[in-house]
Amino acid sequence: MDSREFGIFDKAKMQHDLAWLAPGQCFPPLNERARFHNYDINKSLFHTDIPEEYAEYIKRISRVVGNFEDVISFAVVFAYPKLMTLKMADLVCGEYPNITSKDDKDTDMLNDIRDDVNFDAKMYSTVIDMSRYGDAIWRIYKENGKYTFTVWDPAQWIPIVSQDGTNTILQNVLCWIENRSTSLEPDYYLVAQIHDTGFYTEKTFKVSGDTWGITSLVSEKRINTGLERNAVIHLRSYEVTDTIFGDEDYMSIDAILSELAARVAQVSIILDKHADPILTGPASLLEKDSTTGKLVFKPGKYYATQAEDNPPSYLVWDGQLEAAFKEMEFLVDQLYILSEMGSALAGARDSTFQAVSGAAMRFKMVTPLDKARRISNALTRQTRRLVSILTSIGYEKKLEIKEITISWKDGIPDDPREEIENAKLACGENTLMPLKEAIMRFLKISSAEADEWITRIDERAQELAEREQANLDAANPEQKNAGPGPKKGQVASAKGSKKGITNANPVKQD
Repeated sequence: MDSREFGIFDKAKMQHDLAWLAPGQCFPPLNERARFHNYDINKSLFHTDIPEEYAEYIKRISRVVGNFEDVISFAVVFAYPKLMTLKMADLVCGEYPNITSKDDKDTDMLNDIRDDVNFDAKMYSTVIDMSRYGDAIWRIYKENGKYTFTVWDPAQWIPIVSQDGTNTILQNVLCWIENRSTSLEPDYYLVAQIHDTGFYTEKTFKVSGDTWGITSLVSEKRINTGLERNAVIHLRSYEVTDTIFGDEDYMSIDAILSELAARVAQVSIILDKHADPILTGPASLLEKDSTTGKLVFKPGKYYATQAEDNPPSYLVWDGQLEAAFKEMEFLVDQLYILSEMGSALAGARDSTFQAVSGAAMRFKMVTPLDKARRISNALTRQTRRLVSILTSIGYEKKLEIKEITISWKDGIPDDPREEIENAKLACGENTLMPLKEAIMRFLKISSAEADEWITRIDERAQELAEREQANLDAANPEQKNAGPGPKKGQVASAKGSKKGITNANPVKQD
């Protein structure tokens, strides 16, 4: 596909009906082609392929080096988009979020569901799609008598949006092309699932292989999902008023990456041209070739020079690379700013390992953590709805949305010393919160594990108290059962030694 065929992706152009899904129409609809083309480009960038847009890099290099193709046969392509996407996925769900309920039994059930549906791996894929496409799609379906879900390719998703200004998605259409041929001759069909609340209609159309024109309706059937909502869920990192589509991360840094690649390639050309410097000297160094008759230089001899001659030397050219390096440094800084990555998250030199504590590391990564929180906030509501649906069939009971709590982590390595100090401060002499709450919050463990820890702490404290009392009894048998108040066989008024009382109250003798 040629991007010029579709023009710039206009997010305001959305589908408002199903008129495009009928014989005589072409697939995909015209309004969606630019969006699908952008998805293809970003997919290539993520997989570090070379899409056609990278030809612009060569054009930029050629503005300085006219015969670029003769000098260097490849362009320097940075895989920064893939790094940016994976790093953000690591921050959001690289550390699995805690999904809990008030009842420990319900929490155990949630853990079983996570294993059954491969929940954490699919959440990671969701964040990847939100970064590279701006949109992520979940489709809920039944498998072995239970609900599960999959992360669907948004390039196969066309929403039908209300025109009343609310940007309400009325229907979700999942559609794709299938080649059902059993021979070398292709036989293409368009399969479309039109998802409504509680059911979806699956239509199959015959399409031509050259223009993807829809020729005829082959089959149609209705399938109940058993859900009280649409089985297709759309996710994006933030909402705006003029479109239902999200914003991907790659477009904002495309120009910077292009210019940075051009500068690196130009510097490489300069260094390559002068890696083999040219020798200069007097004309006497040249000898006439008997075959060609031309003057040529024959190295490997001793060259005698007169006082008036310039001695042989290598021609060295100052390429003024310092300015190029300064510009590249500026471009890299802008890259960190616009991508919201920061040098610490990207692993730049002298930026990651200078933090003296976990808190200092987090202060260095405020911007990427803000971006990760924006994504996790967008995921929380839909994730709670999804988990509630997954519990409705095949498990002990259906959990209501309000019974589910999701706690996201930041993906940054924990500082054990700071965590323990925070827990001790919260439970010290001036207690601010219960011991169990502090252990769960700062040490990031479950309720059951916290109860077990507290029991073991109490047992240990009791053992230490008994051991200390035994040592005191062994050191002074007379002070057995020592403690405040009168001892065994002693009244409060007689406490203390007789001699001490006498000395304290002397009586004068006559």
